Amino acid sequence: MRSLAQMAVPGGVAGWGFFTYDRPMGSTGMHCFGDTDIELTGAQVNTVAVVLGLGLDTIPIDSLTGVLQDLYVNKGDPTGKARWKPLRMGKQGFELHIGDRTLLTQPLDITSKGFENTLAVRWEDYRQHKIAGTPLERLRKWNGRDMQTFYGRMGDDLMQFLVPPEHQADGWQKPATTITDNFNRANGELGANWTDDEGDADVVSNQYNPTTSQVVSRYSGTSLSSDDHYTQIKVATYVSNVSGPIQRKTASGTLTYYAAVVIATTDLRSYKRIGGTITNLQTDSFTFVNGDIIKGEVNDSTLKKFQNGGQIGTNLTDTSITGNLQCGIVANRGDTFLDDFECADLAAAAAAQFIMID
Repeated sequence: MRSLAQMAVPGGVAGWGFFTYDRPMGSTGMHCFGDTDIELTGAQVNTVAVVLGLGLDTIPIDSLTGVLQDLYVNKGDPTGKARWKPLRMGKQGFELHIGDRTLLTQPLDITSKGFENTLAVRWEDYRQHKIAGTPLERLRKWNGRDMQTFYGRMGDDLMQFLVPPEHQADGWQKPATTITDNFNRANGELGANWTDDEGDADVVSNQYNPTTSQVVSRYSGTSLSSDDHYTQIKVATYVSNVSGPIQRKTASGTLTYYAAVVIATTDLRSYKRIGGTITNLQTDSFTFVNGDIIKGEVNDSTLKKFQNGGQIGTNLTDTSITGNLQCGIVANRGDTFLDDFECADLAAAAAAQFIMID
């Protein structure tokens, strides 16, 4: 429940969050709301409001689920500058997950407050893309994809809803894009379609190999058509530390993205990185062997992670990173080798563009 600026402070204590645990935490300085979804008292609700900077009596007295719904639907900031971003709707509407519980579901409804939030966030993201100089073709594919997702069709008349007024002449085109790379080429730099935003990685023996202790490689040859997408990579040889695919990567050196990564062969972790600062979102125990395919997926505000096609852990809610259309890889250690990179939109259009590097 923090602003983007607060999330970007490494080791910072600014801001608050809601956490679930499998046992009582005792005296920790946290505010405990119990182990059931009972109606909160006025004092409890006002405590939430005050610590989040909303003021007294700004949140209706309700259960914890109701309070979280109000915070994520009615109190979010589409820019992420003043506070957390609101829940967004995707093809299936939206969900709110806390720990292993789904607290809230709402189907796609273009007349709802949730959809109003979705468009507000999209307008802000679109303006940021224009400032950053994102190529028009990438934005047009994004516009076409979201027309299909939200309205079931594509057309010039829908631009007024999806794009800020000053950019409605940008137009749209049919999505989608699937990107693959098997790294089957001569040893050396990754190639023109890749950018190392942090550290350095090369092609070694037809595989992706980090040559520095921390690498973030972004596929920069093209963008996906949507920020609802998946990325997967085969972890061919793994020793320790961090390796895995990243989603919703910024199209620049700014280190902002989601990741699904192997940690020390025993944990599969989801984390977000805002301006270079990592926040762990979810860690689940699993058994890793060399050759496993690790996949991260993000759909509206719901994140998932997979091992060889099977989901590990529960669905996860995070609203922080939106509108980023690129994907990539994060890796450590020179004795790690990755292969068979793939990323694609979750809701592909009928007319698809397929890009393969061989």
